[in-house]
Amino acid sequence: MAIGILHGASHHLWQAYFQKAEIYGIDIDPNSLINEGRIHSMIADQSDREDLKKFSESFPGNFNVIIDDGGHSMKQQQVSFAYFFPFIELGGYFIIEDVHTSLSDFYPPQFYGVNTDSSNTTLEMLVTFIKTGEIESEYLTLSEKEYLKNSIDFIQLVARNNEKHSLMCVIRKKQ
Repeated sequence: MAIGILHGASHHLWQAYFQKAEIYGIDIDPNSLINEGRIHSMIADQSDREDLKKFSESFPGNFNVIIDDGGHSMKQQQVSFAYFFPFIELGGYFIIEDVHTSLSDFYPPQFYGVNTDSSNTTLEMLVTFIKTGEIESEYLTLSEKEYLKNSIDFIQLVARNNEKHSLMCVIRKKQ
């Protein structure tokens, strides 16, 4: 499953590469939707739990991998992560691309919803878990935080030293 479709290139790639997989996606832009072959998508705002619930009711089941390449704001990344992590198969992965939007030295903090002290960033949430085993987020419910705390096997941050300071995260669900 992918959050963020844009022109659908990655969906077509996954459909070609994984010959038997059903490919799912959400995007806020109706012009991005693709529903052909084994690709299924619908309009949804990744920061709106009601939209995410409509998607999960329309396409029930668990996913091996979810890739978030959606809107990149702190609320969008954290809400969709917390909502969809229970829908990942045991041992599956949730990948958040563009965690570098947490870095207000390089990206406009107001555009991505970063607080002046950076306490609400996705990067801070992930680093706090790595350090303490706790999930801290102003966007998540207590039950979401508890589920994540008990279900995350590991978090791997991956950085590329390029002009955009690329940073992504791979989160594995416990077996």
